[in-house]
Amino acid sequence: GVPASNSTVLTGATLAYLQSTFPQATYGLQTVNLPSSLAGTTFRLIFTWQNDASGGTNPPVSIDNISLVSSLPVPLIGGNIYPINGTEAPPTSFASMTSALSYMGGDGVTGTGQVFLELSTGYAGETGPVSIGPIPGTSATLGVTFRPASGYTASTSIAGLASPNQFAIALNGCQYVTLDGQSGGTGGTRNWTISCTGSTNGQSAIRFLNTPGSTSNNIIRYCNLTAEATGTTSAIVAMTVGTSPNLYQNNIIEYNLIESGATVRGYAISFGYSAAGQLHTGNIVRFNQIRRFNDNGIRITGTVPGLEVYNNDI
Repeated sequence: GVPASNSTVLTGATLAYLQSTFPQATYGLQTVNLPSSLAGTTFRLIFTWQNDASGGTNPPVSIDNISLVSSLPVPLIGGNIYPINGTEAPPTSFASMTSALSYMGGDGVTGTGQVFLELSTGYAGETGPVSIGPIPGTSATLGVTFRPASGYTASTSIAGLASPNQFAIALNGCQYVTLDGQSGGTGGTRNWTISCTGSTNGQSAIRFLNTPGSTSNNIIRYCNLTAEATGTTSAIVAMTVGTSPNLYQNNIIEYNLIESGATVRGYAISFGYSAAGQLHTGNIVRFNQIRRFNDNGIRITGTVPGLEVYNNDI
């Protein structure tokens, strides 16, 4: 079905994705946040859905009583901490990474420093692969950090879906985003496990994509990263072929434990092929522990001039 996930590309359209299942037989109220980029424009709303047939195929879906409500954006503020604790009460707290990203995709961030989103008691994980797209307001002076709260050990385990969603978390056109596995951001210990499960589709814990724009200046540190699909292709941490002319630049992968899950993956880290002339510069891989892989601990086949790889324990 279409859309298959929030990373599905619909040519000529902006996808506002509501990733949930609704097994009820009666009508229910649902809210979809439209991106702030649509403000001041004229556009057509198209509703699409798919039925997984888990509760049968009849009756079909119907939509009624559609209302549009406009409001001024309320961006998240640099220096503040926002819990991801299973309670959806934006902008005070969020039920999941997915809902927090949906909110920031519309309202953005403002200020300086870091906007901290902390996985906390009550966090129940995600219902599907997480795609981190462009967040309005991020810059060299304002980033977004996801991390476990102080004293909390987090797990984000995703059952890999069919291509192109064979990942737990994708960095897809985002800038200045950090995934920090340290509880409270300190201590030097790995308190966040990110895993993609499934013997066929559980291919990547982290996947770098760049469909909507360049994916640059991001950091992945102090995480336990696992994936478990069988086979010798793809990687636990994968930087894929790429969409020209978008780039992967100045991304840092450091202090992580990267290893296969129940079965052995082909590569631990892979920098894939690039289109001619694309120069993915400034990326760094350092101080990682790399275990249980089939072919290569670190595989470099793309155009990544200036790539720094050092002090990894393979």
